Amino acid sequence: MRIFKWVYHCSLWAFVIAITAFKITWIQMRANTGYFFWGSLVLFIVLSLWLGRKREIGIRGTVANVFICLLYGVALFGIKRLLVVPASLIRESLHMNTLQFGTINLVIAIWLVLGFAVIITTEAHKNKCKRKNDPTDSSEDNCSMGAQK
Repeated sequence: MRIFKWVYHCSLWAFVIAITAFKITWIQMRANTGYFFWGSLVLFIVLSLWLGRKREIGIRGTVANVFICLLYGVALFGIKRLLVVPASLIRESLHMNTLQFGTINLVIAIWLVLGFAVIITTEAHKNKCKRKNDPTDSSEDNCSMGAQK
């Protein structure tokens, strides 16, 4: 789950780097700005797994990352263009000009919403299990996350 969280957070910041590069016309005219997403994603994942081995990003960090990245994107492009630019970056980097923006946006939305939900629910479950350390409690332990009893 730790690697999933790092990939999720790195994808958010890779989108920030890519949409920033997309906004700079000089870079956009000279390079495939979609490659900025994939390159920064790989770089951020490698760096975070190497440097962030002992650091955990909790619920507050996840909410803050999503909020900051979304706020930055809206401030940079506005809501209407923000619905097109990330899909345009992905389509450009994959060299699939026939792929519709709606399809790419659906995949991006599923990744963002589902990833956020998975991280929040697992972190909430983990925090609940940390708080539950009463040895006299005879109720069923639900902190095993799928382990057979």
